[in-house]
Formats: sequence, C-alpha cells, structure tokens
Amino acid sequence: MKTTTKSKVQSLEAGRGVAALLVVLFHAWHHCRAAYGDFWLGHLFSFGHAGVDFFFVLSGFIILHAHRRDIGKPSRLMNFLKRRFTRIYPLYWLLLALTIAAAFFSSRGVFPAGAMIESALLMPTRGYPIMTDAWTLQHELLFYSIFAALILNRVGGSVIFIGWLLTLIIVRFLPIPIEDGLTLRLTSTFDFEFFLGMAASWISQEMSLPAPKLITVVGLASFLAIGVAENLTLINYWSFFTHFGYGLSAAVLVCGLVAWERTGTMLIPALLVVIGDASYTLYLIHLLVIGALWQMLSHLGLNYELPASTTYIFLVVGATLAALAVRNAIEKPITTRMRSLSKQPPLAPQPQGAAR
Repeated sequence: MKTTTKSKVQSLEAGRGVAALLVVLFHAWHHCRAAYGDFWLGHLFSFGHAGVDFFFVLSGFIILHAHRRDIGKPSRLMNFLKRRFTRIYPLYWLLLALTIAAAFFSSRGVFPAGAMIESALLMPTRGYPIMTDAWTLQHELLFYSIFAALILNRVGGSVIFIGWLLTLIIVRFLPIPIEDGLTLRLTSTFDFEFFLGMAASWISQEMSLPAPKLITVVGLASFLAIGVAENLTLINYWSFFTHFGYGLSAAVLVCGLVAWERTGTMLIPALLVVIGDASYTLYLIHLLVIGALWQMLSHLGLNYELPASTTYIFLVVGATLAALAVRNAIEKPITTRMRSLSKQPPLAPQPQGAAR
C-alpha cells in the first residue's frame, strides 16, 4: 500500500537530536577520560559514536524522501544542489575559517594551502580534513553527487548507484588489500548506511507497516544491545558487522518511528525536536565548544577540582546550549536568507495584447 509522509517527520527530528547528543557524550567522555581516567557515567556512553551511524541512515532516508519525485527530472537538479549547498556549506565555512584563524594564532601555525582548499570543498582526502569531524560531510557530498546523477538520468544514476553498492560489497567481502586512505574514504563501511536509509524511505512510502510500536522497540533495543556489547568489549568497534548492525537497527527504528507517528498516537518530546533542529550545528561546533569550556575551567583552576562526572555534564550541556544559540543566531538566518535569494521570482504578468 502506497502512502505519503509529511515533509518533516517530527519523530525523526527528535531522533536526530538524540544522535547528536550521543556524539557529544562520546567526545566529552574522551576529553574527560584523558584528564581523569575512565569513569562510569562517561563509559556508559562510550558507544555514542554510533550516533554517526544513525545520521548516515537518516541522511539516506531524508534525501530519497524529499527528492524522490525529482528522480529523472534534470530541471530539478539546481533546486537539489542549492538546498544541499545551503544546508552544508555556510556554517561549515564559517567554523572552518575560525579553526584556521585559531591555528594561525597558536602554536599550530598555518595549514598548507592544499589542505585548506580540500577541506573547504569537502573533497575526499587520504587523511582527515582540518575540522576532523567533517569527514562525515565528505561522505555526504559523495552521496549527494551520486544522487544528483539519479536526478539527471534515472537509468544512468541507477547504474552508478548499483555500481557503488557492488564496489562496497566487493571491497568488504573479498580479500582485496586496501591501504590507500582515499580509497577507504570512497568505499567506507558507513556508505552502506545510505542504502539502508533509502531502503527505509522506500518501505515507509510504499508499505503500511503493522505494529509500528513493536518495530520501533525492536529497532531501538537492537541498537542499544549492540552498544552494550561494545561497551563490554564483546564486539569490536572497527568491525564492519558492528557498524552494519548499528545501521540496520537504525533503519528498523526509522521505519517504526515514521509508521508510529502516522498513527497520531506518538508523544514527541519538544526539547528533542528543538535539539534535532540544531543537530547539524551541534555536530560541527561541539568539539570547539568542549575545548573552549575546558580551557575556561583550566583558567579558573577548576578542571581537576570538580568530579569527573560534573565536568562531563558541564561540557555536554554547555556544548548543547552553545549549539542552540548558534543555530538561532547564525545558521538559521543565513540558511533562510540564502534560500530566499536562490528562489526564482514569479514571472510578472504581461499586459493584454503583449507578445507571447
């Protein structure tokens, strides 16, 4: 049974907020552990990197959900590219400039010109970009580029997508030695999760799922079970199957959330929706804010005086509040302005008798 979904699914926005918080909790734990040693509250969220897996699945879902009708329609390509550009680049460029400036005035000095250009364009690189967390954006841009081919030509784009998927499978399951970092970036385990997200989008639009609450619980429980197994070192974080498990669980969770929300019986925490709306900002700035807050505690002589858990909570809450402020004061106005400027004005009505 074919169904339609709203342009913005509130439960997924809340899920995006939780995923962003997981990443912040993970990096704050790493930061505090380096100073205090491991502690139980931080270790509880040591699987928080899995928020990135949820992001990749959600990205595949959203792109197909929002642009499915654009497939095979070249006239819709510019709209797609403009929306992706305004979503990714303005805030990223601002924060990248701040990062480069901070390095210039510190002991790190000047970054090589090539590294700055590669980072600014989010080109796939052999190493990490200047803003380390932007490695995920490199994968996003690769996915967007291939989806753009699908908009240009349904058949040609489908061939490229199938070729990409087959390459990912071959690289993962055949004993082909890969030592080049650039090749790894183009054939990452995470790229499978775009396909899982698109599959979840297709299922959500084409099928009416029974027992959506049960599906949601199964997806969430399996995601958390993998996290617990990782925390207990029962599975390896670097394993393909670990990330594929996170991705598959996230896809099941997304399908359940969308179907459950359609029933009109879901209560969605407003705070998580607000954080979800600021999740991109939170993802990009949280490392910068955590570092700045730690330096502030250091100047006040409190960084080793406070208990590890107190410092941990302070860093997480501080990064979240900073992201909400930056989202409302900077990112949202810039994005809104750029999208309004990119819209083509309607044609002015012609006087009667004018040539047509």
